[in-house]
Amino acid sequence: MPLIVSFHQHLEDKFSGDLAKLYHNESRFPSLNDSAIDTLNTLLASPDYRFYSGIFNGKLVAGALTLANEGLTSFDFLCVRDATRRRGVGSTLLDEMKRYEAARSAVTLSCIIDNNDQENQAFLQANGFSTHSEQLDPNRQQWGCDLEEL
Repeated sequence: MPLIVSFHQHLEDKFSGDLAKLYHNESRFPSLNDSAIDTLNTLLASPDYRFYSGIFNGKLVAGALTLANEGLTSFDFLCVRDATRRRGVGSTLLDEMKRYEAARSAVTLSCIIDNNDQENQAFLQANGFSTHSEQLDPNRQQWGCDLEEL
């Protein structure tokens, strides 16, 4: 069964358990550890935010939050459940995010990650992202992907 990717501007309660499993042990996202659905729905109250979900066999196995602003879209909270990692789920989610964001006139999709996060740097590079030359924080890098080619 393929991964189904869609976006949401409000998360229904049915996602609560899966969101808890997705973000429970993620030290990178402490704000989502206790009540991910409440935190995300607070952000999703703004029309500039979208939550992208990756559903496999009826279960939420991946997710990411995007913020669009004047043709630029940034994402955060990209996470894939441990049991489904290294199977292309994250890459499929990113590909669909690129497609959806390009359709709403975004020209760039970007994120910021820690300099010492080698695993996610390699993942982003393998998915067509590169670092920006200007870095605002010496401990973190901004990565981006041009969407105009899509």
